[in-house]
Amino acid sequence: DALSRLPADSAGNKVDWIKALEDGYISPRSELLENRPVRILDSDILLNKTGSIPRVRFPHKAHTQWLDCENCHEKIFKSKAGATPISMGKILEGEYCGVCHGAVAFPLTECNRCHSVPWGSGDASQADTP
Repeated sequence: DALSRLPADSAGNKVDWIKALEDGYISPRSELLENRPVRILDSDILLNKTGSIPRVRFPHKAHTQWLDCENCHEKIFKSKAGATPISMGKILEGEYCGVCHGAVAFPLTECNRCHSVPWGSGDASQADTP
């Protein structure tokens, strides 16, 4: 019942959590300590090692609005581009993105939410490979 007041989504628990945050329905903290400033990073990383399917766009902003950088770096992901051997197999086993996605974030069956950059689109900003 409480979730019915939040913006709708088509996946997972049917709540668009990013829209809920942006529209002021919720105001989560990225840290347990209230007085610590939230560091929001507004940059995207493109993951190019996706074979023939569209590349992955990782939006830092959507993630850092919820979590402090230290939640993921250096434990789950290395900060150096290309240093983390991400694979769908490992993600499906609950590693890397799979730590949250499929557990508390939208499910891994929503492929196009991550694999959203078609090859040949010309978008090469901050790619993980040359």
